[in-house]
Amino acid sequence: MLAWVISAVAGTGERKVFDASKFPAAFPGSQGEDAATIVADVRSRLTPRMSVATFGHFVIAAPGSMEETIRQGQRISDMDAQFRRRYFPDLETRRILVILGEDSSGLQRLTKLLYPEVPSSEIPPSGFYHRKDRLILAISANGDGGILHGLMHALFQDDNPQAPRWFEEAMAILYESTDQDADRLTPMLDARMELIAPDEDLGYDVFAGVCDCSEVTAEQLALIRMLLVYLHEHDQLAALYGTIKQQGRYTTLLQALAAVNLDREAWKAFAERSVQAYSKSK
Repeated sequence: MLAWVISAVAGTGERKVFDASKFPAAFPGSQGEDAATIVADVRSRLTPRMSVATFGHFVIAAPGSMEETIRQGQRISDMDAQFRRRYFPDLETRRILVILGEDSSGLQRLTKLLYPEVPSSEIPPSGFYHRKDRLILAISANGDGGILHGLMHALFQDDNPQAPRWFEEAMAILYESTDQDADRLTPMLDARMELIAPDEDLGYDVFAGVCDCSEVTAEQLALIRMLLVYLHEHDQLAALYGTIKQQGRYTTLLQALAAVNLDREAWKAFAERSVQAYSKSK
């Protein structure tokens, strides 16, 4: 069986989530146009070496041949279907644009081409999602982490636009590091574990204060991601998503966890074991 790991690099300090929607839309009429028109519009804005194709409700632009771009579309469509089955089974299908750069420098060039107002220093290295354009900009090198990140944002904002910001971002980074085996996306612990001190008390109260009342820190986001990996392993993550959707934007993480009956002792044992194992591996 084929498996691959999509690696993510942890950040440090306060976690300021990049908000692409504050920049003007590059494709303001894309949702009202037919597929052929939007394909022509996307193609006209990109370099000639980019191929543009449709696959289902996706319009995909990628460097290289049309055949390879269509294969990219098939893979993205498969990942979209997995997310929908697990978290968004009743979500309406709407067009999503995906534009891929080969690497970070290619992503920067594409971003400046489409959104010249974006400062180069603010462009996330693996890409972002622009809500007004329903556009995922990501890199195609080093796996599908950037695509999965943007795809989760797209589906999340369609399904629950009033979700807590910290939860949406945690769900998006969850799938940046993924083992894909037998057509199943399984999140894995990643380099963000470096932000968690090996001697930290990882009991239930470590999540106190996580709410939309303030920005989460990089360490808090790493802790939340580790929690989501645990809940995914125990088939409780979809239930947590449903609970937070029901409770609304200003629910706290502790309130949501109480509703899904988190096994506190099992969580603590998993967290401490995982942190210690990662620390020893480094």
